[in-house]
This record gives sequence, C-alpha cells and structure tokens, in this order.
Amino acid sequence: MMMVNGSPEIDAVVWTQTIAVTPNTNYAFSTWIQSLWDPNPAILQFSINGNDMGDPITATTPTCNWNQFYAVWNSGQNTFAAISIVNKNTLAWGNDFALDDISFAPITIKRDSVVITVETPAVVANNDTTICSETSLELKATGAATYAWLPSNSLSNPQIASPIAKPLTNTEYIVTGTTVNGCSAKDTVNVNLFPKPALSISNDSLVCLGASVPLIASGGVSYKWFPTEGLNDPNIPNPIASVKQTTSYTVNITDNNNCSYEDSMILTVRPYPLFTASPDTTICHGQQVVLSASGGDYYQWMPTSLVDNPSAPTTTTTPDINTHYTVYIREDACRFDTLINTNIRVNPNPIIAVQKSNDINCNIPSAQLNASGALTYSWQPAAGLDNPKKPDPIAAVGSTTVFEVTGVNQYGCSATAAITVQATTDGIPRFVVPNAFTPNNDNINDCFGIRRWGNAQIEQFRIYNRWGQLIFETKNPSECWDGTFKGKPQNAGGYVYVIKAQTLCGNVTRTGMLMLIR
Repeated sequence: MMMVNGSPEIDAVVWTQTIAVTPNTNYAFSTWIQSLWDPNPAILQFSINGNDMGDPITATTPTCNWNQFYAVWNSGQNTFAAISIVNKNTLAWGNDFALDDISFAPITIKRDSVVITVETPAVVANNDTTICSETSLELKATGAATYAWLPSNSLSNPQIASPIAKPLTNTEYIVTGTTVNGCSAKDTVNVNLFPKPALSISNDSLVCLGASVPLIASGGVSYKWFPTEGLNDPNIPNPIASVKQTTSYTVNITDNNNCSYEDSMILTVRPYPLFTASPDTTICHGQQVVLSASGGDYYQWMPTSLVDNPSAPTTTTTPDINTHYTVYIREDACRFDTLINTNIRVNPNPIIAVQKSNDINCNIPSAQLNASGALTYSWQPAAGLDNPKKPDPIAAVGSTTVFEVTGVNQYGCSATAAITVQATTDGIPRFVVPNAFTPNNDNINDCFGIRRWGNAQIEQFRIYNRWGQLIFETKNPSECWDGTFKGKPQNAGGYVYVIKAQTLCGNVTRTGMLMLIR
C-alpha cells in the first residue's frame, strides 16, 4: 500500500511499471483506492503503453473507504506493457489518496456444462368408488417417493402411499406425491357412501331363567344371529331365544346394497332374589319387636294373629312367650319364593322390691333405702343420696321426696319401683358425731364426718391439731376427714373439731375432742 500527496499537474505519472506480456492474451488490471482528505478526492487514470483504459478512477468519500478499479486489456501484437496510473486532478490542494493491491495478470477462461432434466411426475390414485357406511377402504397412490393425503382426519396415516380411509360422509381425497427430485403432482379419489338403512334391534332385557324371548331386528333383507345356541332359527329377523344364562346376541344385517351392519343386545337372566328376614332376637317381656323382610313383592307372616300387619314386609309383634315366626316371600317377575323362619326369645323382667329404714325428722336426719330383685340399680333423683348406683343408698333430704329405682336383671331387662321418704321437723334434734375413728382402710369407721346429719348446709366444718393448726376444712356434708394432712397420715392422738350447720330443724353448733386411733 502507498499513500500519495496528490499533484495538480495533469497527466503526472503516479505509478508505472513495464512488464513482458504474451501477444493476443487478455489481462486483468486491478487496484484499490481511497481518499485521505474529503474536500478534493483524487482522480486517476489507468493506461497501458500510453493509452487510457477504462473510465477515470475517483477516490471515494468519506475517507478510509476502499473502492476497487478493474479493467481488462488484450495484448494484441504487443510483447510488453508499460502500465501507468496518472493524475487527472488539477486542483492544487486536498487530492491526497492511498493505493493498495495493484495487480496485473492474464485471464484464463475455463468451460463446463450443466444438464437440466425437466421431470414431469405422474401421480396416480385408485378410482372413485362407493362403499358401505361404517366400513373402510384402502387408498392407493403410485408415481412418487412421498405422499400427503387430504383431508387427513378419517385416514389411518395420511403420509403413506396406501392409508386406510373410514369416511363418515361422501369425501374427496386429494393426494400430493413428491418425487426424490422434489417435483410434485396430485390426483383425487372420490369415496361415496351407500346410505345406511334404518336398522333396529330389541333393547337389552331382564328375563327369567328358561324363558322364551323373541329377538327382533328390522331394516335389512337378510339376517344372521349368533350365538345360534338356544335360537329356533338364527337366519330370520325375529327368532325365539330359550334363555339358560345371561347372553349377548349379535345380529348381522345385510341391506339391498349388500352392505352388512352389526348390532347387539343382552338378555340378562334375573338372579335369584336376595330374600331376607329379621334374624333371631331376644327381648324383654312386654317389649315390641319390628319384624322385617325384603326381596319380594308378596309377604305373609305367620302366626298371623301375633303380628299387626301379616301381609306387610315390615310388621310389629309383642309376644308374651318364646315364639317361632315364619314369613312367606314371593317375587312376581319370575315367581321365585321362599320361607324364612325367625325366633323371638322373651326374657322376664325383674320384680323390684323397695324399702326404707325410716322417714326423716329432726331426731333421725337420714334414711336407709334398700332395693332387691335385680343385679344393678339406678336411683332418681340422685341428689340427696350418698350413692345412687347401689341397692341401699343413704337418703338425706330436706323435704318429702319420692325416690324411684330402676333395676336391671341378668338378661338386661329392667323394671322400676318407687318409695316416698317423708321429711318433717318432728323429734328432738341430736346431730351427734363420733368421738373417735380408726383410718386403717378396713371400711369401718375410717373417716370422721357428718354424713348422717341429713340435708345440712355446712357453714363451718374444721379440724385442728393439738398446736391449733387447721388441718381439715370443708362445707360439703358428704366429705369427711381421713386422718391425713397434705397427703401424709397424722399421728394418733387428740384433735379438735368445730361444726356449724343449718338443718331442717334449725342451726346446729358442735365442738369437741376427737381421738385418732391407729
């Protein structure tokens, strides 16, 4: 590359070189040029042996953009060539430029040939046709390497030569075949459908075992039923089936176009009904029992005199003794029937006897109740009793009260009895307390309290040890001191008690010395 300070002298030689050339030969001259200053781009001329070649070369603007000059020259009879680049810009300033890659070389011409083959593919599909509804057809195409069928939604594979077509309506299929050279052609196949006749067949049915049932089909010209077992004639539209088990029958119906269609129906054998009746049961005397049966359309309970509705599936009975019942059940569809037995065992109720030790007054503030004749007992009202679940509770009430006891025997049967405890203000109040007790867990005199004061309202019940320390306090008349303080057994010896209460017979105050014996 060379950078040149341009000259205003016309035809000043910028560059020149003389080289030997071959006569009658084409030569190519080439160079790249760019401006080094924008205002006055250089103008150059290429010449050989003093003769201008081609158009003047003008450097590009703006600067630093290369532009190629190219010209072809035939040497004729010349054996040398004086190659020159001369100045054509006569302005005195700014025509500075740069040259690069100056080349001069003979041109060699080579020849080749191209054969263009015009291909005309011939894609051929099968002929138009008419098929039966709900059937399929294999389409076929030849003459190409790959294929594409439209519409594709009813084809097994639209990208192969022979897809399976199952059209739902009359359809024109178009196949486009493409050769290995990329040329394509099309063909069409019109597939029409024979109209489907109005076919019908019997509905699915529930039938009885061994029944003779007509099978009915219509809409065709010929019929064939299968399986054939149990049919009087499988080749007619309405054969009679002798049903031995649940069977699915299929009929092949052929129409006037020789198109065949299949349909099926099921004859389901009714299963033997699930007849049920109430199981054996045990009741208490006087208790009502609900007897239930199911699975049929007709019912008859026996003995009829012991049930409220002998022909109903559900009825009630109140037997006095152990009783055997039978229900006859029949269903009407296939006339299945059965007899089912059930037994009711009647257990006796307990006979409850109840007593009281006394009525309540100021002299006797509590009463002992006693019930017998059962295994377990429950007293009502529970308020005023020391334990409403035992047969002989202590009653302490402030008014006349009716106590009712329910007893349950070994059969789980129950009965009730009642007794009235009178509460009056008669008698002289005693409200005594023991002067000693023995908390040794023998269930005899183990606790110091005032349970037998009746329905008293305690204002104060306190116990102090010999040093005056309060070691027990309550306002519940059913609570008592068990000889402990903060969970620790206290020493044997004397203790002081103070009791103040409101009772049926007035206010009561008791103080005294209590001996704890171990």
